[in-house]
Amino acid sequence: MVEYKCPKCKARLQLAEAIGPGQQMMCPECDHVFAPGAPVAAKGKKPEPEPIPMAPVDEESSPYGVIKESEEEQKLAKKNKPQFSVKDKGKRSARGPAMSLLVMPSNLLIGEGAITAVVGLLIFVTGMWPILFSDTALSDEEFADTLFYVFVGIFAMAWGGLICFGAAQMQNLNSYGWGITGAILGCLPLLAGVFALATLRDPRVIEGFREPLGGLSGQEDIDEKKDDDDEDDEDEDEDD
Repeated sequence: MVEYKCPKCKARLQLAEAIGPGQQMMCPECDHVFAPGAPVAAKGKKPEPEPIPMAPVDEESSPYGVIKESEEEQKLAKKNKPQFSVKDKGKRSARGPAMSLLVMPSNLLIGEGAITAVVGLLIFVTGMWPILFSDTALSDEEFADTLFYVFVGIFAMAWGGLICFGAAQMQNLNSYGWGITGAILGCLPLLAGVFALATLRDPRVIEGFREPLGGLSGQEDIDEKKDDDDEDDEDEDEDD
């Protein structure tokens, strides 16, 4: 609710909405027609402020306009944009892939060797038991049987130990010969060596054994770096 004051009779005229600028109204008390000014607050209420019209923004004359690059400038900026590329100049080590291929066969050989050694230990204890804990003297046949068990137990423990040693040398790429030996011994009794032998014949595994423990030698690094530098020089000449 807004109020306007008649300039002639000073009557207060209440309207539901404010009259827009440039419009006129007639006072019902004195029939005076006038252009009302700012509305007067009704019963202590503040008059609602009239909205301030916003002038349209001219993009061409505005100091805050966005300057767009021309098509030629965009092509030039794209051409001069720096290119970043990372080139792997070092030769990748062959030991990592070889070791990953030998994980399972070497673990199977270690397990087979451990089982063989434990069985050999049990056979050895079985053969030594009558000799150490028998109250009566053993006959020649019983003594021969006991010695047979003892030797079989020692042989089985040695067999299992060699399998484990060869598997360890294989797993760490320390000795290809010991790896082959452990795999051959591992063909009995559980045939894990067959899988190991097939893996050892893989060219990637052979290349891993051939590579030195410290990686490429110093001369090989120098030669390889020289080759890479020559390739870079050729690329630069082609670009020129």
